[in-house]
Amino acid sequence: MSVYSSDKPDTCRVPPPGWSCSRPAGHEGPCAASPINSKVIDRNVVMFKPDGVTPRHPSTSGVLKHFRCDHLPVQLREVSQPFANLAFKMADELPEGPDLTCGLRDLLTAKDNCVRAKLG
Repeated sequence: MSVYSSDKPDTCRVPPPGWSCSRPAGHEGPCAASPINSKVIDRNVVMFKPDGVTPRHPSTSGVLKHFRCDHLPVQLREVSQPFANLAFKMADELPEGPDLTCGLRDLLTAKDNCVRAKLG
């Protein structure tokens, strides 16, 4: 079964099995899909603490947004995801302030270096 509709060959009908498309149903062009089991970091997770109401400090959310990895190919996501998990764990559990922001920036640098290492 094709994921494209028969009357419009370049129109996505359904993402591949096990994948979720981030684009609207029936969009034209390739499917923007990611595996269903990948953790997607959306704006609310970055902007708010786990209670969903208390806003994070702007410097914390400013660093956390760079830990998104749902757009990466699987082999790079496997390297990046553990850093994202740790970053959000630290942001959720530690008090906000300059030391948290600095620690998150250092973790971001480490993540970027490891992703580049994977690229060869």
